[in-house]
Amino acid sequence: MNREKLDSVNAFRVLWASFLINVSISISIAVLLLLFITPQHTGIELINKRYSGLDLILVVVLVLPLLEEFMFRLPLVFKPLYQAVSVSIAAYCCSFIALEAYTDFQPWPCILISTATSFCLGSGCYFCLKKYQKKAALIFSKFYPIIFYLHVALFGCLHVWNYGAEPGSSPVLLLLTLPQAVSAIILGYLRVRYGLFYAFVLHSMVNILPVLMV
Repeated sequence: MNREKLDSVNAFRVLWASFLINVSISISIAVLLLLFITPQHTGIELINKRYSGLDLILVVVLVLPLLEEFMFRLPLVFKPLYQAVSVSIAAYCCSFIALEAYTDFQPWPCILISTATSFCLGSGCYFCLKKYQKKAALIFSKFYPIIFYLHVALFGCLHVWNYGAEPGSSPVLLLLTLPQAVSAIILGYLRVRYGLFYAFVLHSMVNILPVLMV
């Protein structure tokens, strides 16, 4: 899909239309699901216990959307650097969360180990893709629909933790992530068609809703 450049008026229209479509579909699905499934909590409740005021807005509206867009939407366009950045951020987040949850390490050792892991995996990914760039680009193009919807599924599954999922939890909880999967499809379309900035702005717009309702 060719990148389309927008002027400020059309950019506003695209973002506003995408926002309305995203919110309408997601809320409709969420309401239907909540008639049959009762989550233990929501992600915003957990974040609200840890942050408040301006910190809450910065985390939910800026930091989390930025991290998630770099992890899940940046690599939807093939460039070795894009894939490497995505892998690097994902490696850091996973390492830090695992170390914090399953070890007695203090924050700084967690940060240093996670940074080293992130650098190694990101660098390895970059140089490997750079070395075999033509072949990797062909594979990427051939299997693009699978790659796109795999990112959608991963983005949805990531948000199952918003609803109190623990090891052994019912797989039915995955249904609660359907609104996030819908968002991922729309965000992915914006990223590929117009650029990562548009996906990030829409993501921030969607995330600000639960903050305003808290």
